[in-house]
Amino acid sequence: MPDLSAAANAFAVVGLADVVFRAGTQLYDVLNRARAASKSIPQLLSTLKCLTTIIAEVRAFAKEFEQSPFVLEDKQTLLPELETILKDCERELVDLRALATTASGGIGSGWLRQWKKSLIWALDDQKVIQSCRSLEGYKGALIAALAVTGR
Repeated sequence: MPDLSAAANAFAVVGLADVVFRAGTQLYDVLNRARAASKSIPQLLSTLKCLTTIIAEVRAFAKEFEQSPFVLEDKQTLLPELETILKDCERELVDLRALATTASGGIGSGWLRQWKKSLIWALDDQKVIQSCRSLEGYKGALIAALAVTGR
């Protein structure tokens, strides 16, 4: 059974990395359209771009690992930290997506709608700054985890 557990571990990380990568790129698109709404958005966009690149590297590593003979022969598993970091990162991206959707949507048109969007972003600017810090932390943690694996 440990053979299947090791393979399942690698498969789970690959799937989770796919989900987080898609969430990051979709959020980047939404935030890029709302660039003028908050002064923190350009910094967040830069962080997201870098983070999705790192997540793509994690996904590639996990995919290679999954297909490696070490998984079955040596019963090695990926670092559990990778899965934890990716789950935390996904949660942060989902929260940011909800914020961006709230700020982007709404009824009305013209200046009232623009004012409402600006107000929502202004009220949540601290959330954007905090999320940016969190995502920077996830970037560092993923880089450290990849370094431990020799990547």
